[in-house]
Amino acid sequence: MQPATSVWPRAREEQRTFIETILHDDRDSSYIVAWTDSGEWRQRPFRAHSISLDDIPSGESVYMTRNGFVGGKREADLCRQVNAMMFDIDCHTASFRENVPRVIAAIDGAVANGTLPQPNLVVDTGRGVQVYFVLATSISFRVSNGNLNDMGLAYFKDVEEALAATVRGVVEHLEGAQFDASVLDYSRVGRIPGTFNPKAKRWCTLVSAHSAFYTLKELKKFGSKSPFSKVKRAQKVRAKRKKGLLEARLGGVERLQKHRSFDCRGSRENMCFVYYNTATQIYGPDKALEITHEFNERFTSPLPPADIEQIARTVDKTTVLYGEHRGEQGFYPLRAATVIEKLFMTNKEMEAISFFGTKRQRDRAAQRARNQAAKQDRDTRIVRKFRMGSTQQEIADEIGCSKRTVANVLSKNGVKRGDRYSTKDKFDLVIGQKRENAISRHTSWLCDPRGLGFPQSELNVGVDGGEKHVDETPYGSSGGFSPPLLT
Repeated sequence: MQPATSVWPRAREEQRTFIETILHDDRDSSYIVAWTDSGEWRQRPFRAHSISLDDIPSGESVYMTRNGFVGGKREADLCRQVNAMMFDIDCHTASFRENVPRVIAAIDGAVANGTLPQPNLVVDTGRGVQVYFVLATSISFRVSNGNLNDMGLAYFKDVEEALAATVRGVVEHLEGAQFDASVLDYSRVGRIPGTFNPKAKRWCTLVSAHSAFYTLKELKKFGSKSPFSKVKRAQKVRAKRKKGLLEARLGGVERLQKHRSFDCRGSRENMCFVYYNTATQIYGPDKALEITHEFNERFTSPLPPADIEQIARTVDKTTVLYGEHRGEQGFYPLRAATVIEKLFMTNKEMEAISFFGTKRQRDRAAQRARNQAAKQDRDTRIVRKFRMGSTQQEIADEIGCSKRTVANVLSKNGVKRGDRYSTKDKFDLVIGQKRENAISRHTSWLCDPRGLGFPQSELNVGVDGGEKHVDETPYGSSGGFSPPLLT
């Protein structure tokens, strides 16, 4: 479909205003212009100072990115600077010719009553409306060391989503109007005014332009509760879960070091690598390096500090090339199988230290073990008391359980009604129990080489002149009480 006229009368003027408004704070980035040519999608990068209006095709469906990029690819990871927020309201019903003016009127009304700030650009795309809010100072996508500008971009996204909620609230009640949330992506393009929309058979026009640019703080005042709060909550839950898993892995490496009695020759380098790589994702590189040095010092034969520094440098300079963390820097996304391989862990070790369990899982496992031990002790007492001659009801009252529980325990252990201890067995059992109790009471007492007893608290170890000595002051030598010797 060819346009009714070859060029929109105000095309060049509107294009110039549109481009200069969006790129007013350009930092020598590339901007991608895309268009359809005989049904085929094409795109080309331009620099702000070299964009010529003659270079923009006058044909159908021409678009441009609002943000600057590195090189000529329109990918979010290659974004260089964030210039503006764009919100797209589609009017794809058959009555779009009537709906578009209603959307524009609703936006004007929201500006008049203070619900929305004055948009810098309002564009009638032919079958919808695009609203731009341009920043006074663009936001760098990455910081000086190449890492993502996490704080700046997070603040931008919070304000953008809150303002998007306000725009959506303004237009969602209009019949045939639909807010397009997908345009919040950094790499999305918008139609350039003065170009033709073949689907609508209408020209894309610039409705209004406003040159007073905004700070995020100013735009934040107009934000409302984000409609994407569920998505943000899910992201926070995932981040919290990831942090929990990383903390569990960090604790697992520490437990493995202890399980191996701190003598980990042959695996010290890999253990420090996994420890630092995990810690830096939780605490950042500075604290991670500090605690990795402390971790290394706990080995019976620590690695040289220079080796730990080298491990940290290796991790810090890496860039993730695949997966959900593609483009992020400063850590390796190690899978569980890789960790097992690097730490040379056996199945027995993993089971003994519960390496991949979270703190909650380990606490539950420990509680289950305590419950099982308590249950076993109770069952042993029930069987013993029954064989000593107590009735089931007497046992239930003493143990603190039901008579049914006593009967079940006896049945489970194969104890029959007449299974009672003989008089001799009872005597041996009582004497054995008393001997165990006596040993338990006196295990804290030690005997010196002369055979005089004294409590362990009196064994004082000191240092004189750089040599260790034992201060032996037994109670027996001072006329005090001496513990009885067991016979």
